[in-house]
Amino acid sequence: MQVTVLLFGYLREKAGRGRLSVQVPVGATVESLVEWLAREVPLDPALLSRVCPAVNQEYREAGAVLAEGDEVALIPPVSGG
Repeated sequence: MQVTVLLFGYLREKAGRGRLSVQVPVGATVESLVEWLAREVPLDPALLSRVCPAVNQEYREAGAVLAEGDEVALIPPVSGG
């Protein structure tokens, strides 16, 4: 099934793009998608471990199961000053 991944901040910089279309198996979770990104994009697992995932504009846990057409945003921590 197809999902869209949106990358923000340093993830976007490291990947060289902000939007990916990814084929995942039925039953894939946010966590398995993040693991795939670490291997295939590649993105540093340490960076990915600190992101806050959102599926279809709602914050979700790593174990959330994805569905066809979902939009997964990976939002890095933000600091101000």
